[in-house]
Amino acid sequence: MFDNSLRSKWLVLTGLALLAINPAGAQIPTGALTVTELDPSDDDEGSFGPPTGFGYSVGISGTTAVVGVPLYDLTDPTESFALEEGKVAVFTQGSDGTWTRTASVIPADRQTNENGFGEAVALQNNILIVESSFAIRVFVNKGGTWTQTARLPQAVTPENFNGVASPNIAFDGHYFAFVAEAPTSAGGSGSNAPTFVVYIYSVSASGQPELLGTLSPPNLTGGIAMSNAILAVHAVDSSGNGLVYVYSANSATPTVPQVLRSSEPTPDSTFGSSISIWNQTILVGAPGAYGQPNDNTGGYFSGAAYVFTQGAHGWVQTQKIVPNNSAGFGTAVGVNQAGALISAPYSDDNFGIILGETLIYVWQDNQLVLAGNMSVGRPPTGTSIALSDTAAILGTWQDTRYGFYEYADIVTVTPGGSTSP
Repeated sequence: MFDNSLRSKWLVLTGLALLAINPAGAQIPTGALTVTELDPSDDDEGSFGPPTGFGYSVGISGTTAVVGVPLYDLTDPTESFALEEGKVAVFTQGSDGTWTRTASVIPADRQTNENGFGEAVALQNNILIVESSFAIRVFVNKGGTWTQTARLPQAVTPENFNGVASPNIAFDGHYFAFVAEAPTSAGGSGSNAPTFVVYIYSVSASGQPELLGTLSPPNLTGGIAMSNAILAVHAVDSSGNGLVYVYSANSATPTVPQVLRSSEPTPDSTFGSSISIWNQTILVGAPGAYGQPNDNTGGYFSGAAYVFTQGAHGWVQTQKIVPNNSAGFGTAVGVNQAGALISAPYSDDNFGIILGETLIYVWQDNQLVLAGNMSVGRPPTGTSIALSDTAAILGTWQDTRYGFYEYADIVTVTPGGSTSP
């Protein structure tokens, strides 16, 4: 439960939400999309070559973008095998608009048997937060050099490296939260059935974190988002149905969550495995939902996405979005003032198209309306998505029978268009 310090700091955030824009005022983008393709370098292949995991996680803020490379490996001199240590690739946008690889972030204090650095990343301003198999690290960009300022070793996170990213980190630039194993509890560390909690930190401009408190809703599974004084985390109920706990400073009791559920819950819908928050809107993906019984997938794992808005009596589902001839719709989601990106990264026809696509939605009368897709050049399938005010980055990491696909794409809108994708 929140302590008094955390409660007071959480309530301070309420004012931020009141300054946001009403989504009904956003306009359909009129500018052309510009796509910059990012690929792993030879150095990212490590000792054993691909796959590198490049694109499994992504982040973007201003003129900086980051891409997780969690399968980067080097031969351990003390062992006869390679450890998948991981790294994070950093790209910077120049004054001419060109994105260039400028750095690789690798922890200097990697622990024995620690791997998967870059499984999840979160970037705001000059602060980068990175998850590995059992640590969360904070880095600060100082004159182009990324310096580690903290390692939080208690962060044994839920296993999520299965080809579909369910990020365990949420960061709004001042506060960050992550889902990790409870240090001591029945079913905690060392048990066959670990219990997970949410750790909440503040972080200074110099990258120094301070623990504010923890939250302990039941059956957390990984997947988290935070923005505008709203924190949302993914869990399952006793029947295996996905749900989302929402903590809000606008609530009379901000330490007591409201529970969001699908209007058509099923245990395998994976409702809540992707979450994005903007203003008083929460977009929730359910990539395992049976959305379209007549498409080429037979309705199996078509996927769906759900829009919830906050009113006088709490959060209410205001829209269910289903795809047209797509699979895994809702695997990754992102929403902001202009609309939303929702990925459907898997092909609807196993014998035709190999990869899926990312779909663009715009606000019209408080509803998300399909405007098109991101199929420009190679398929930006969006197994991971991050948004900034002016651009988006889509990571593609898929292991198919045709080979590995691992890359990222930065998408911007030319002048005259919307301020976001």
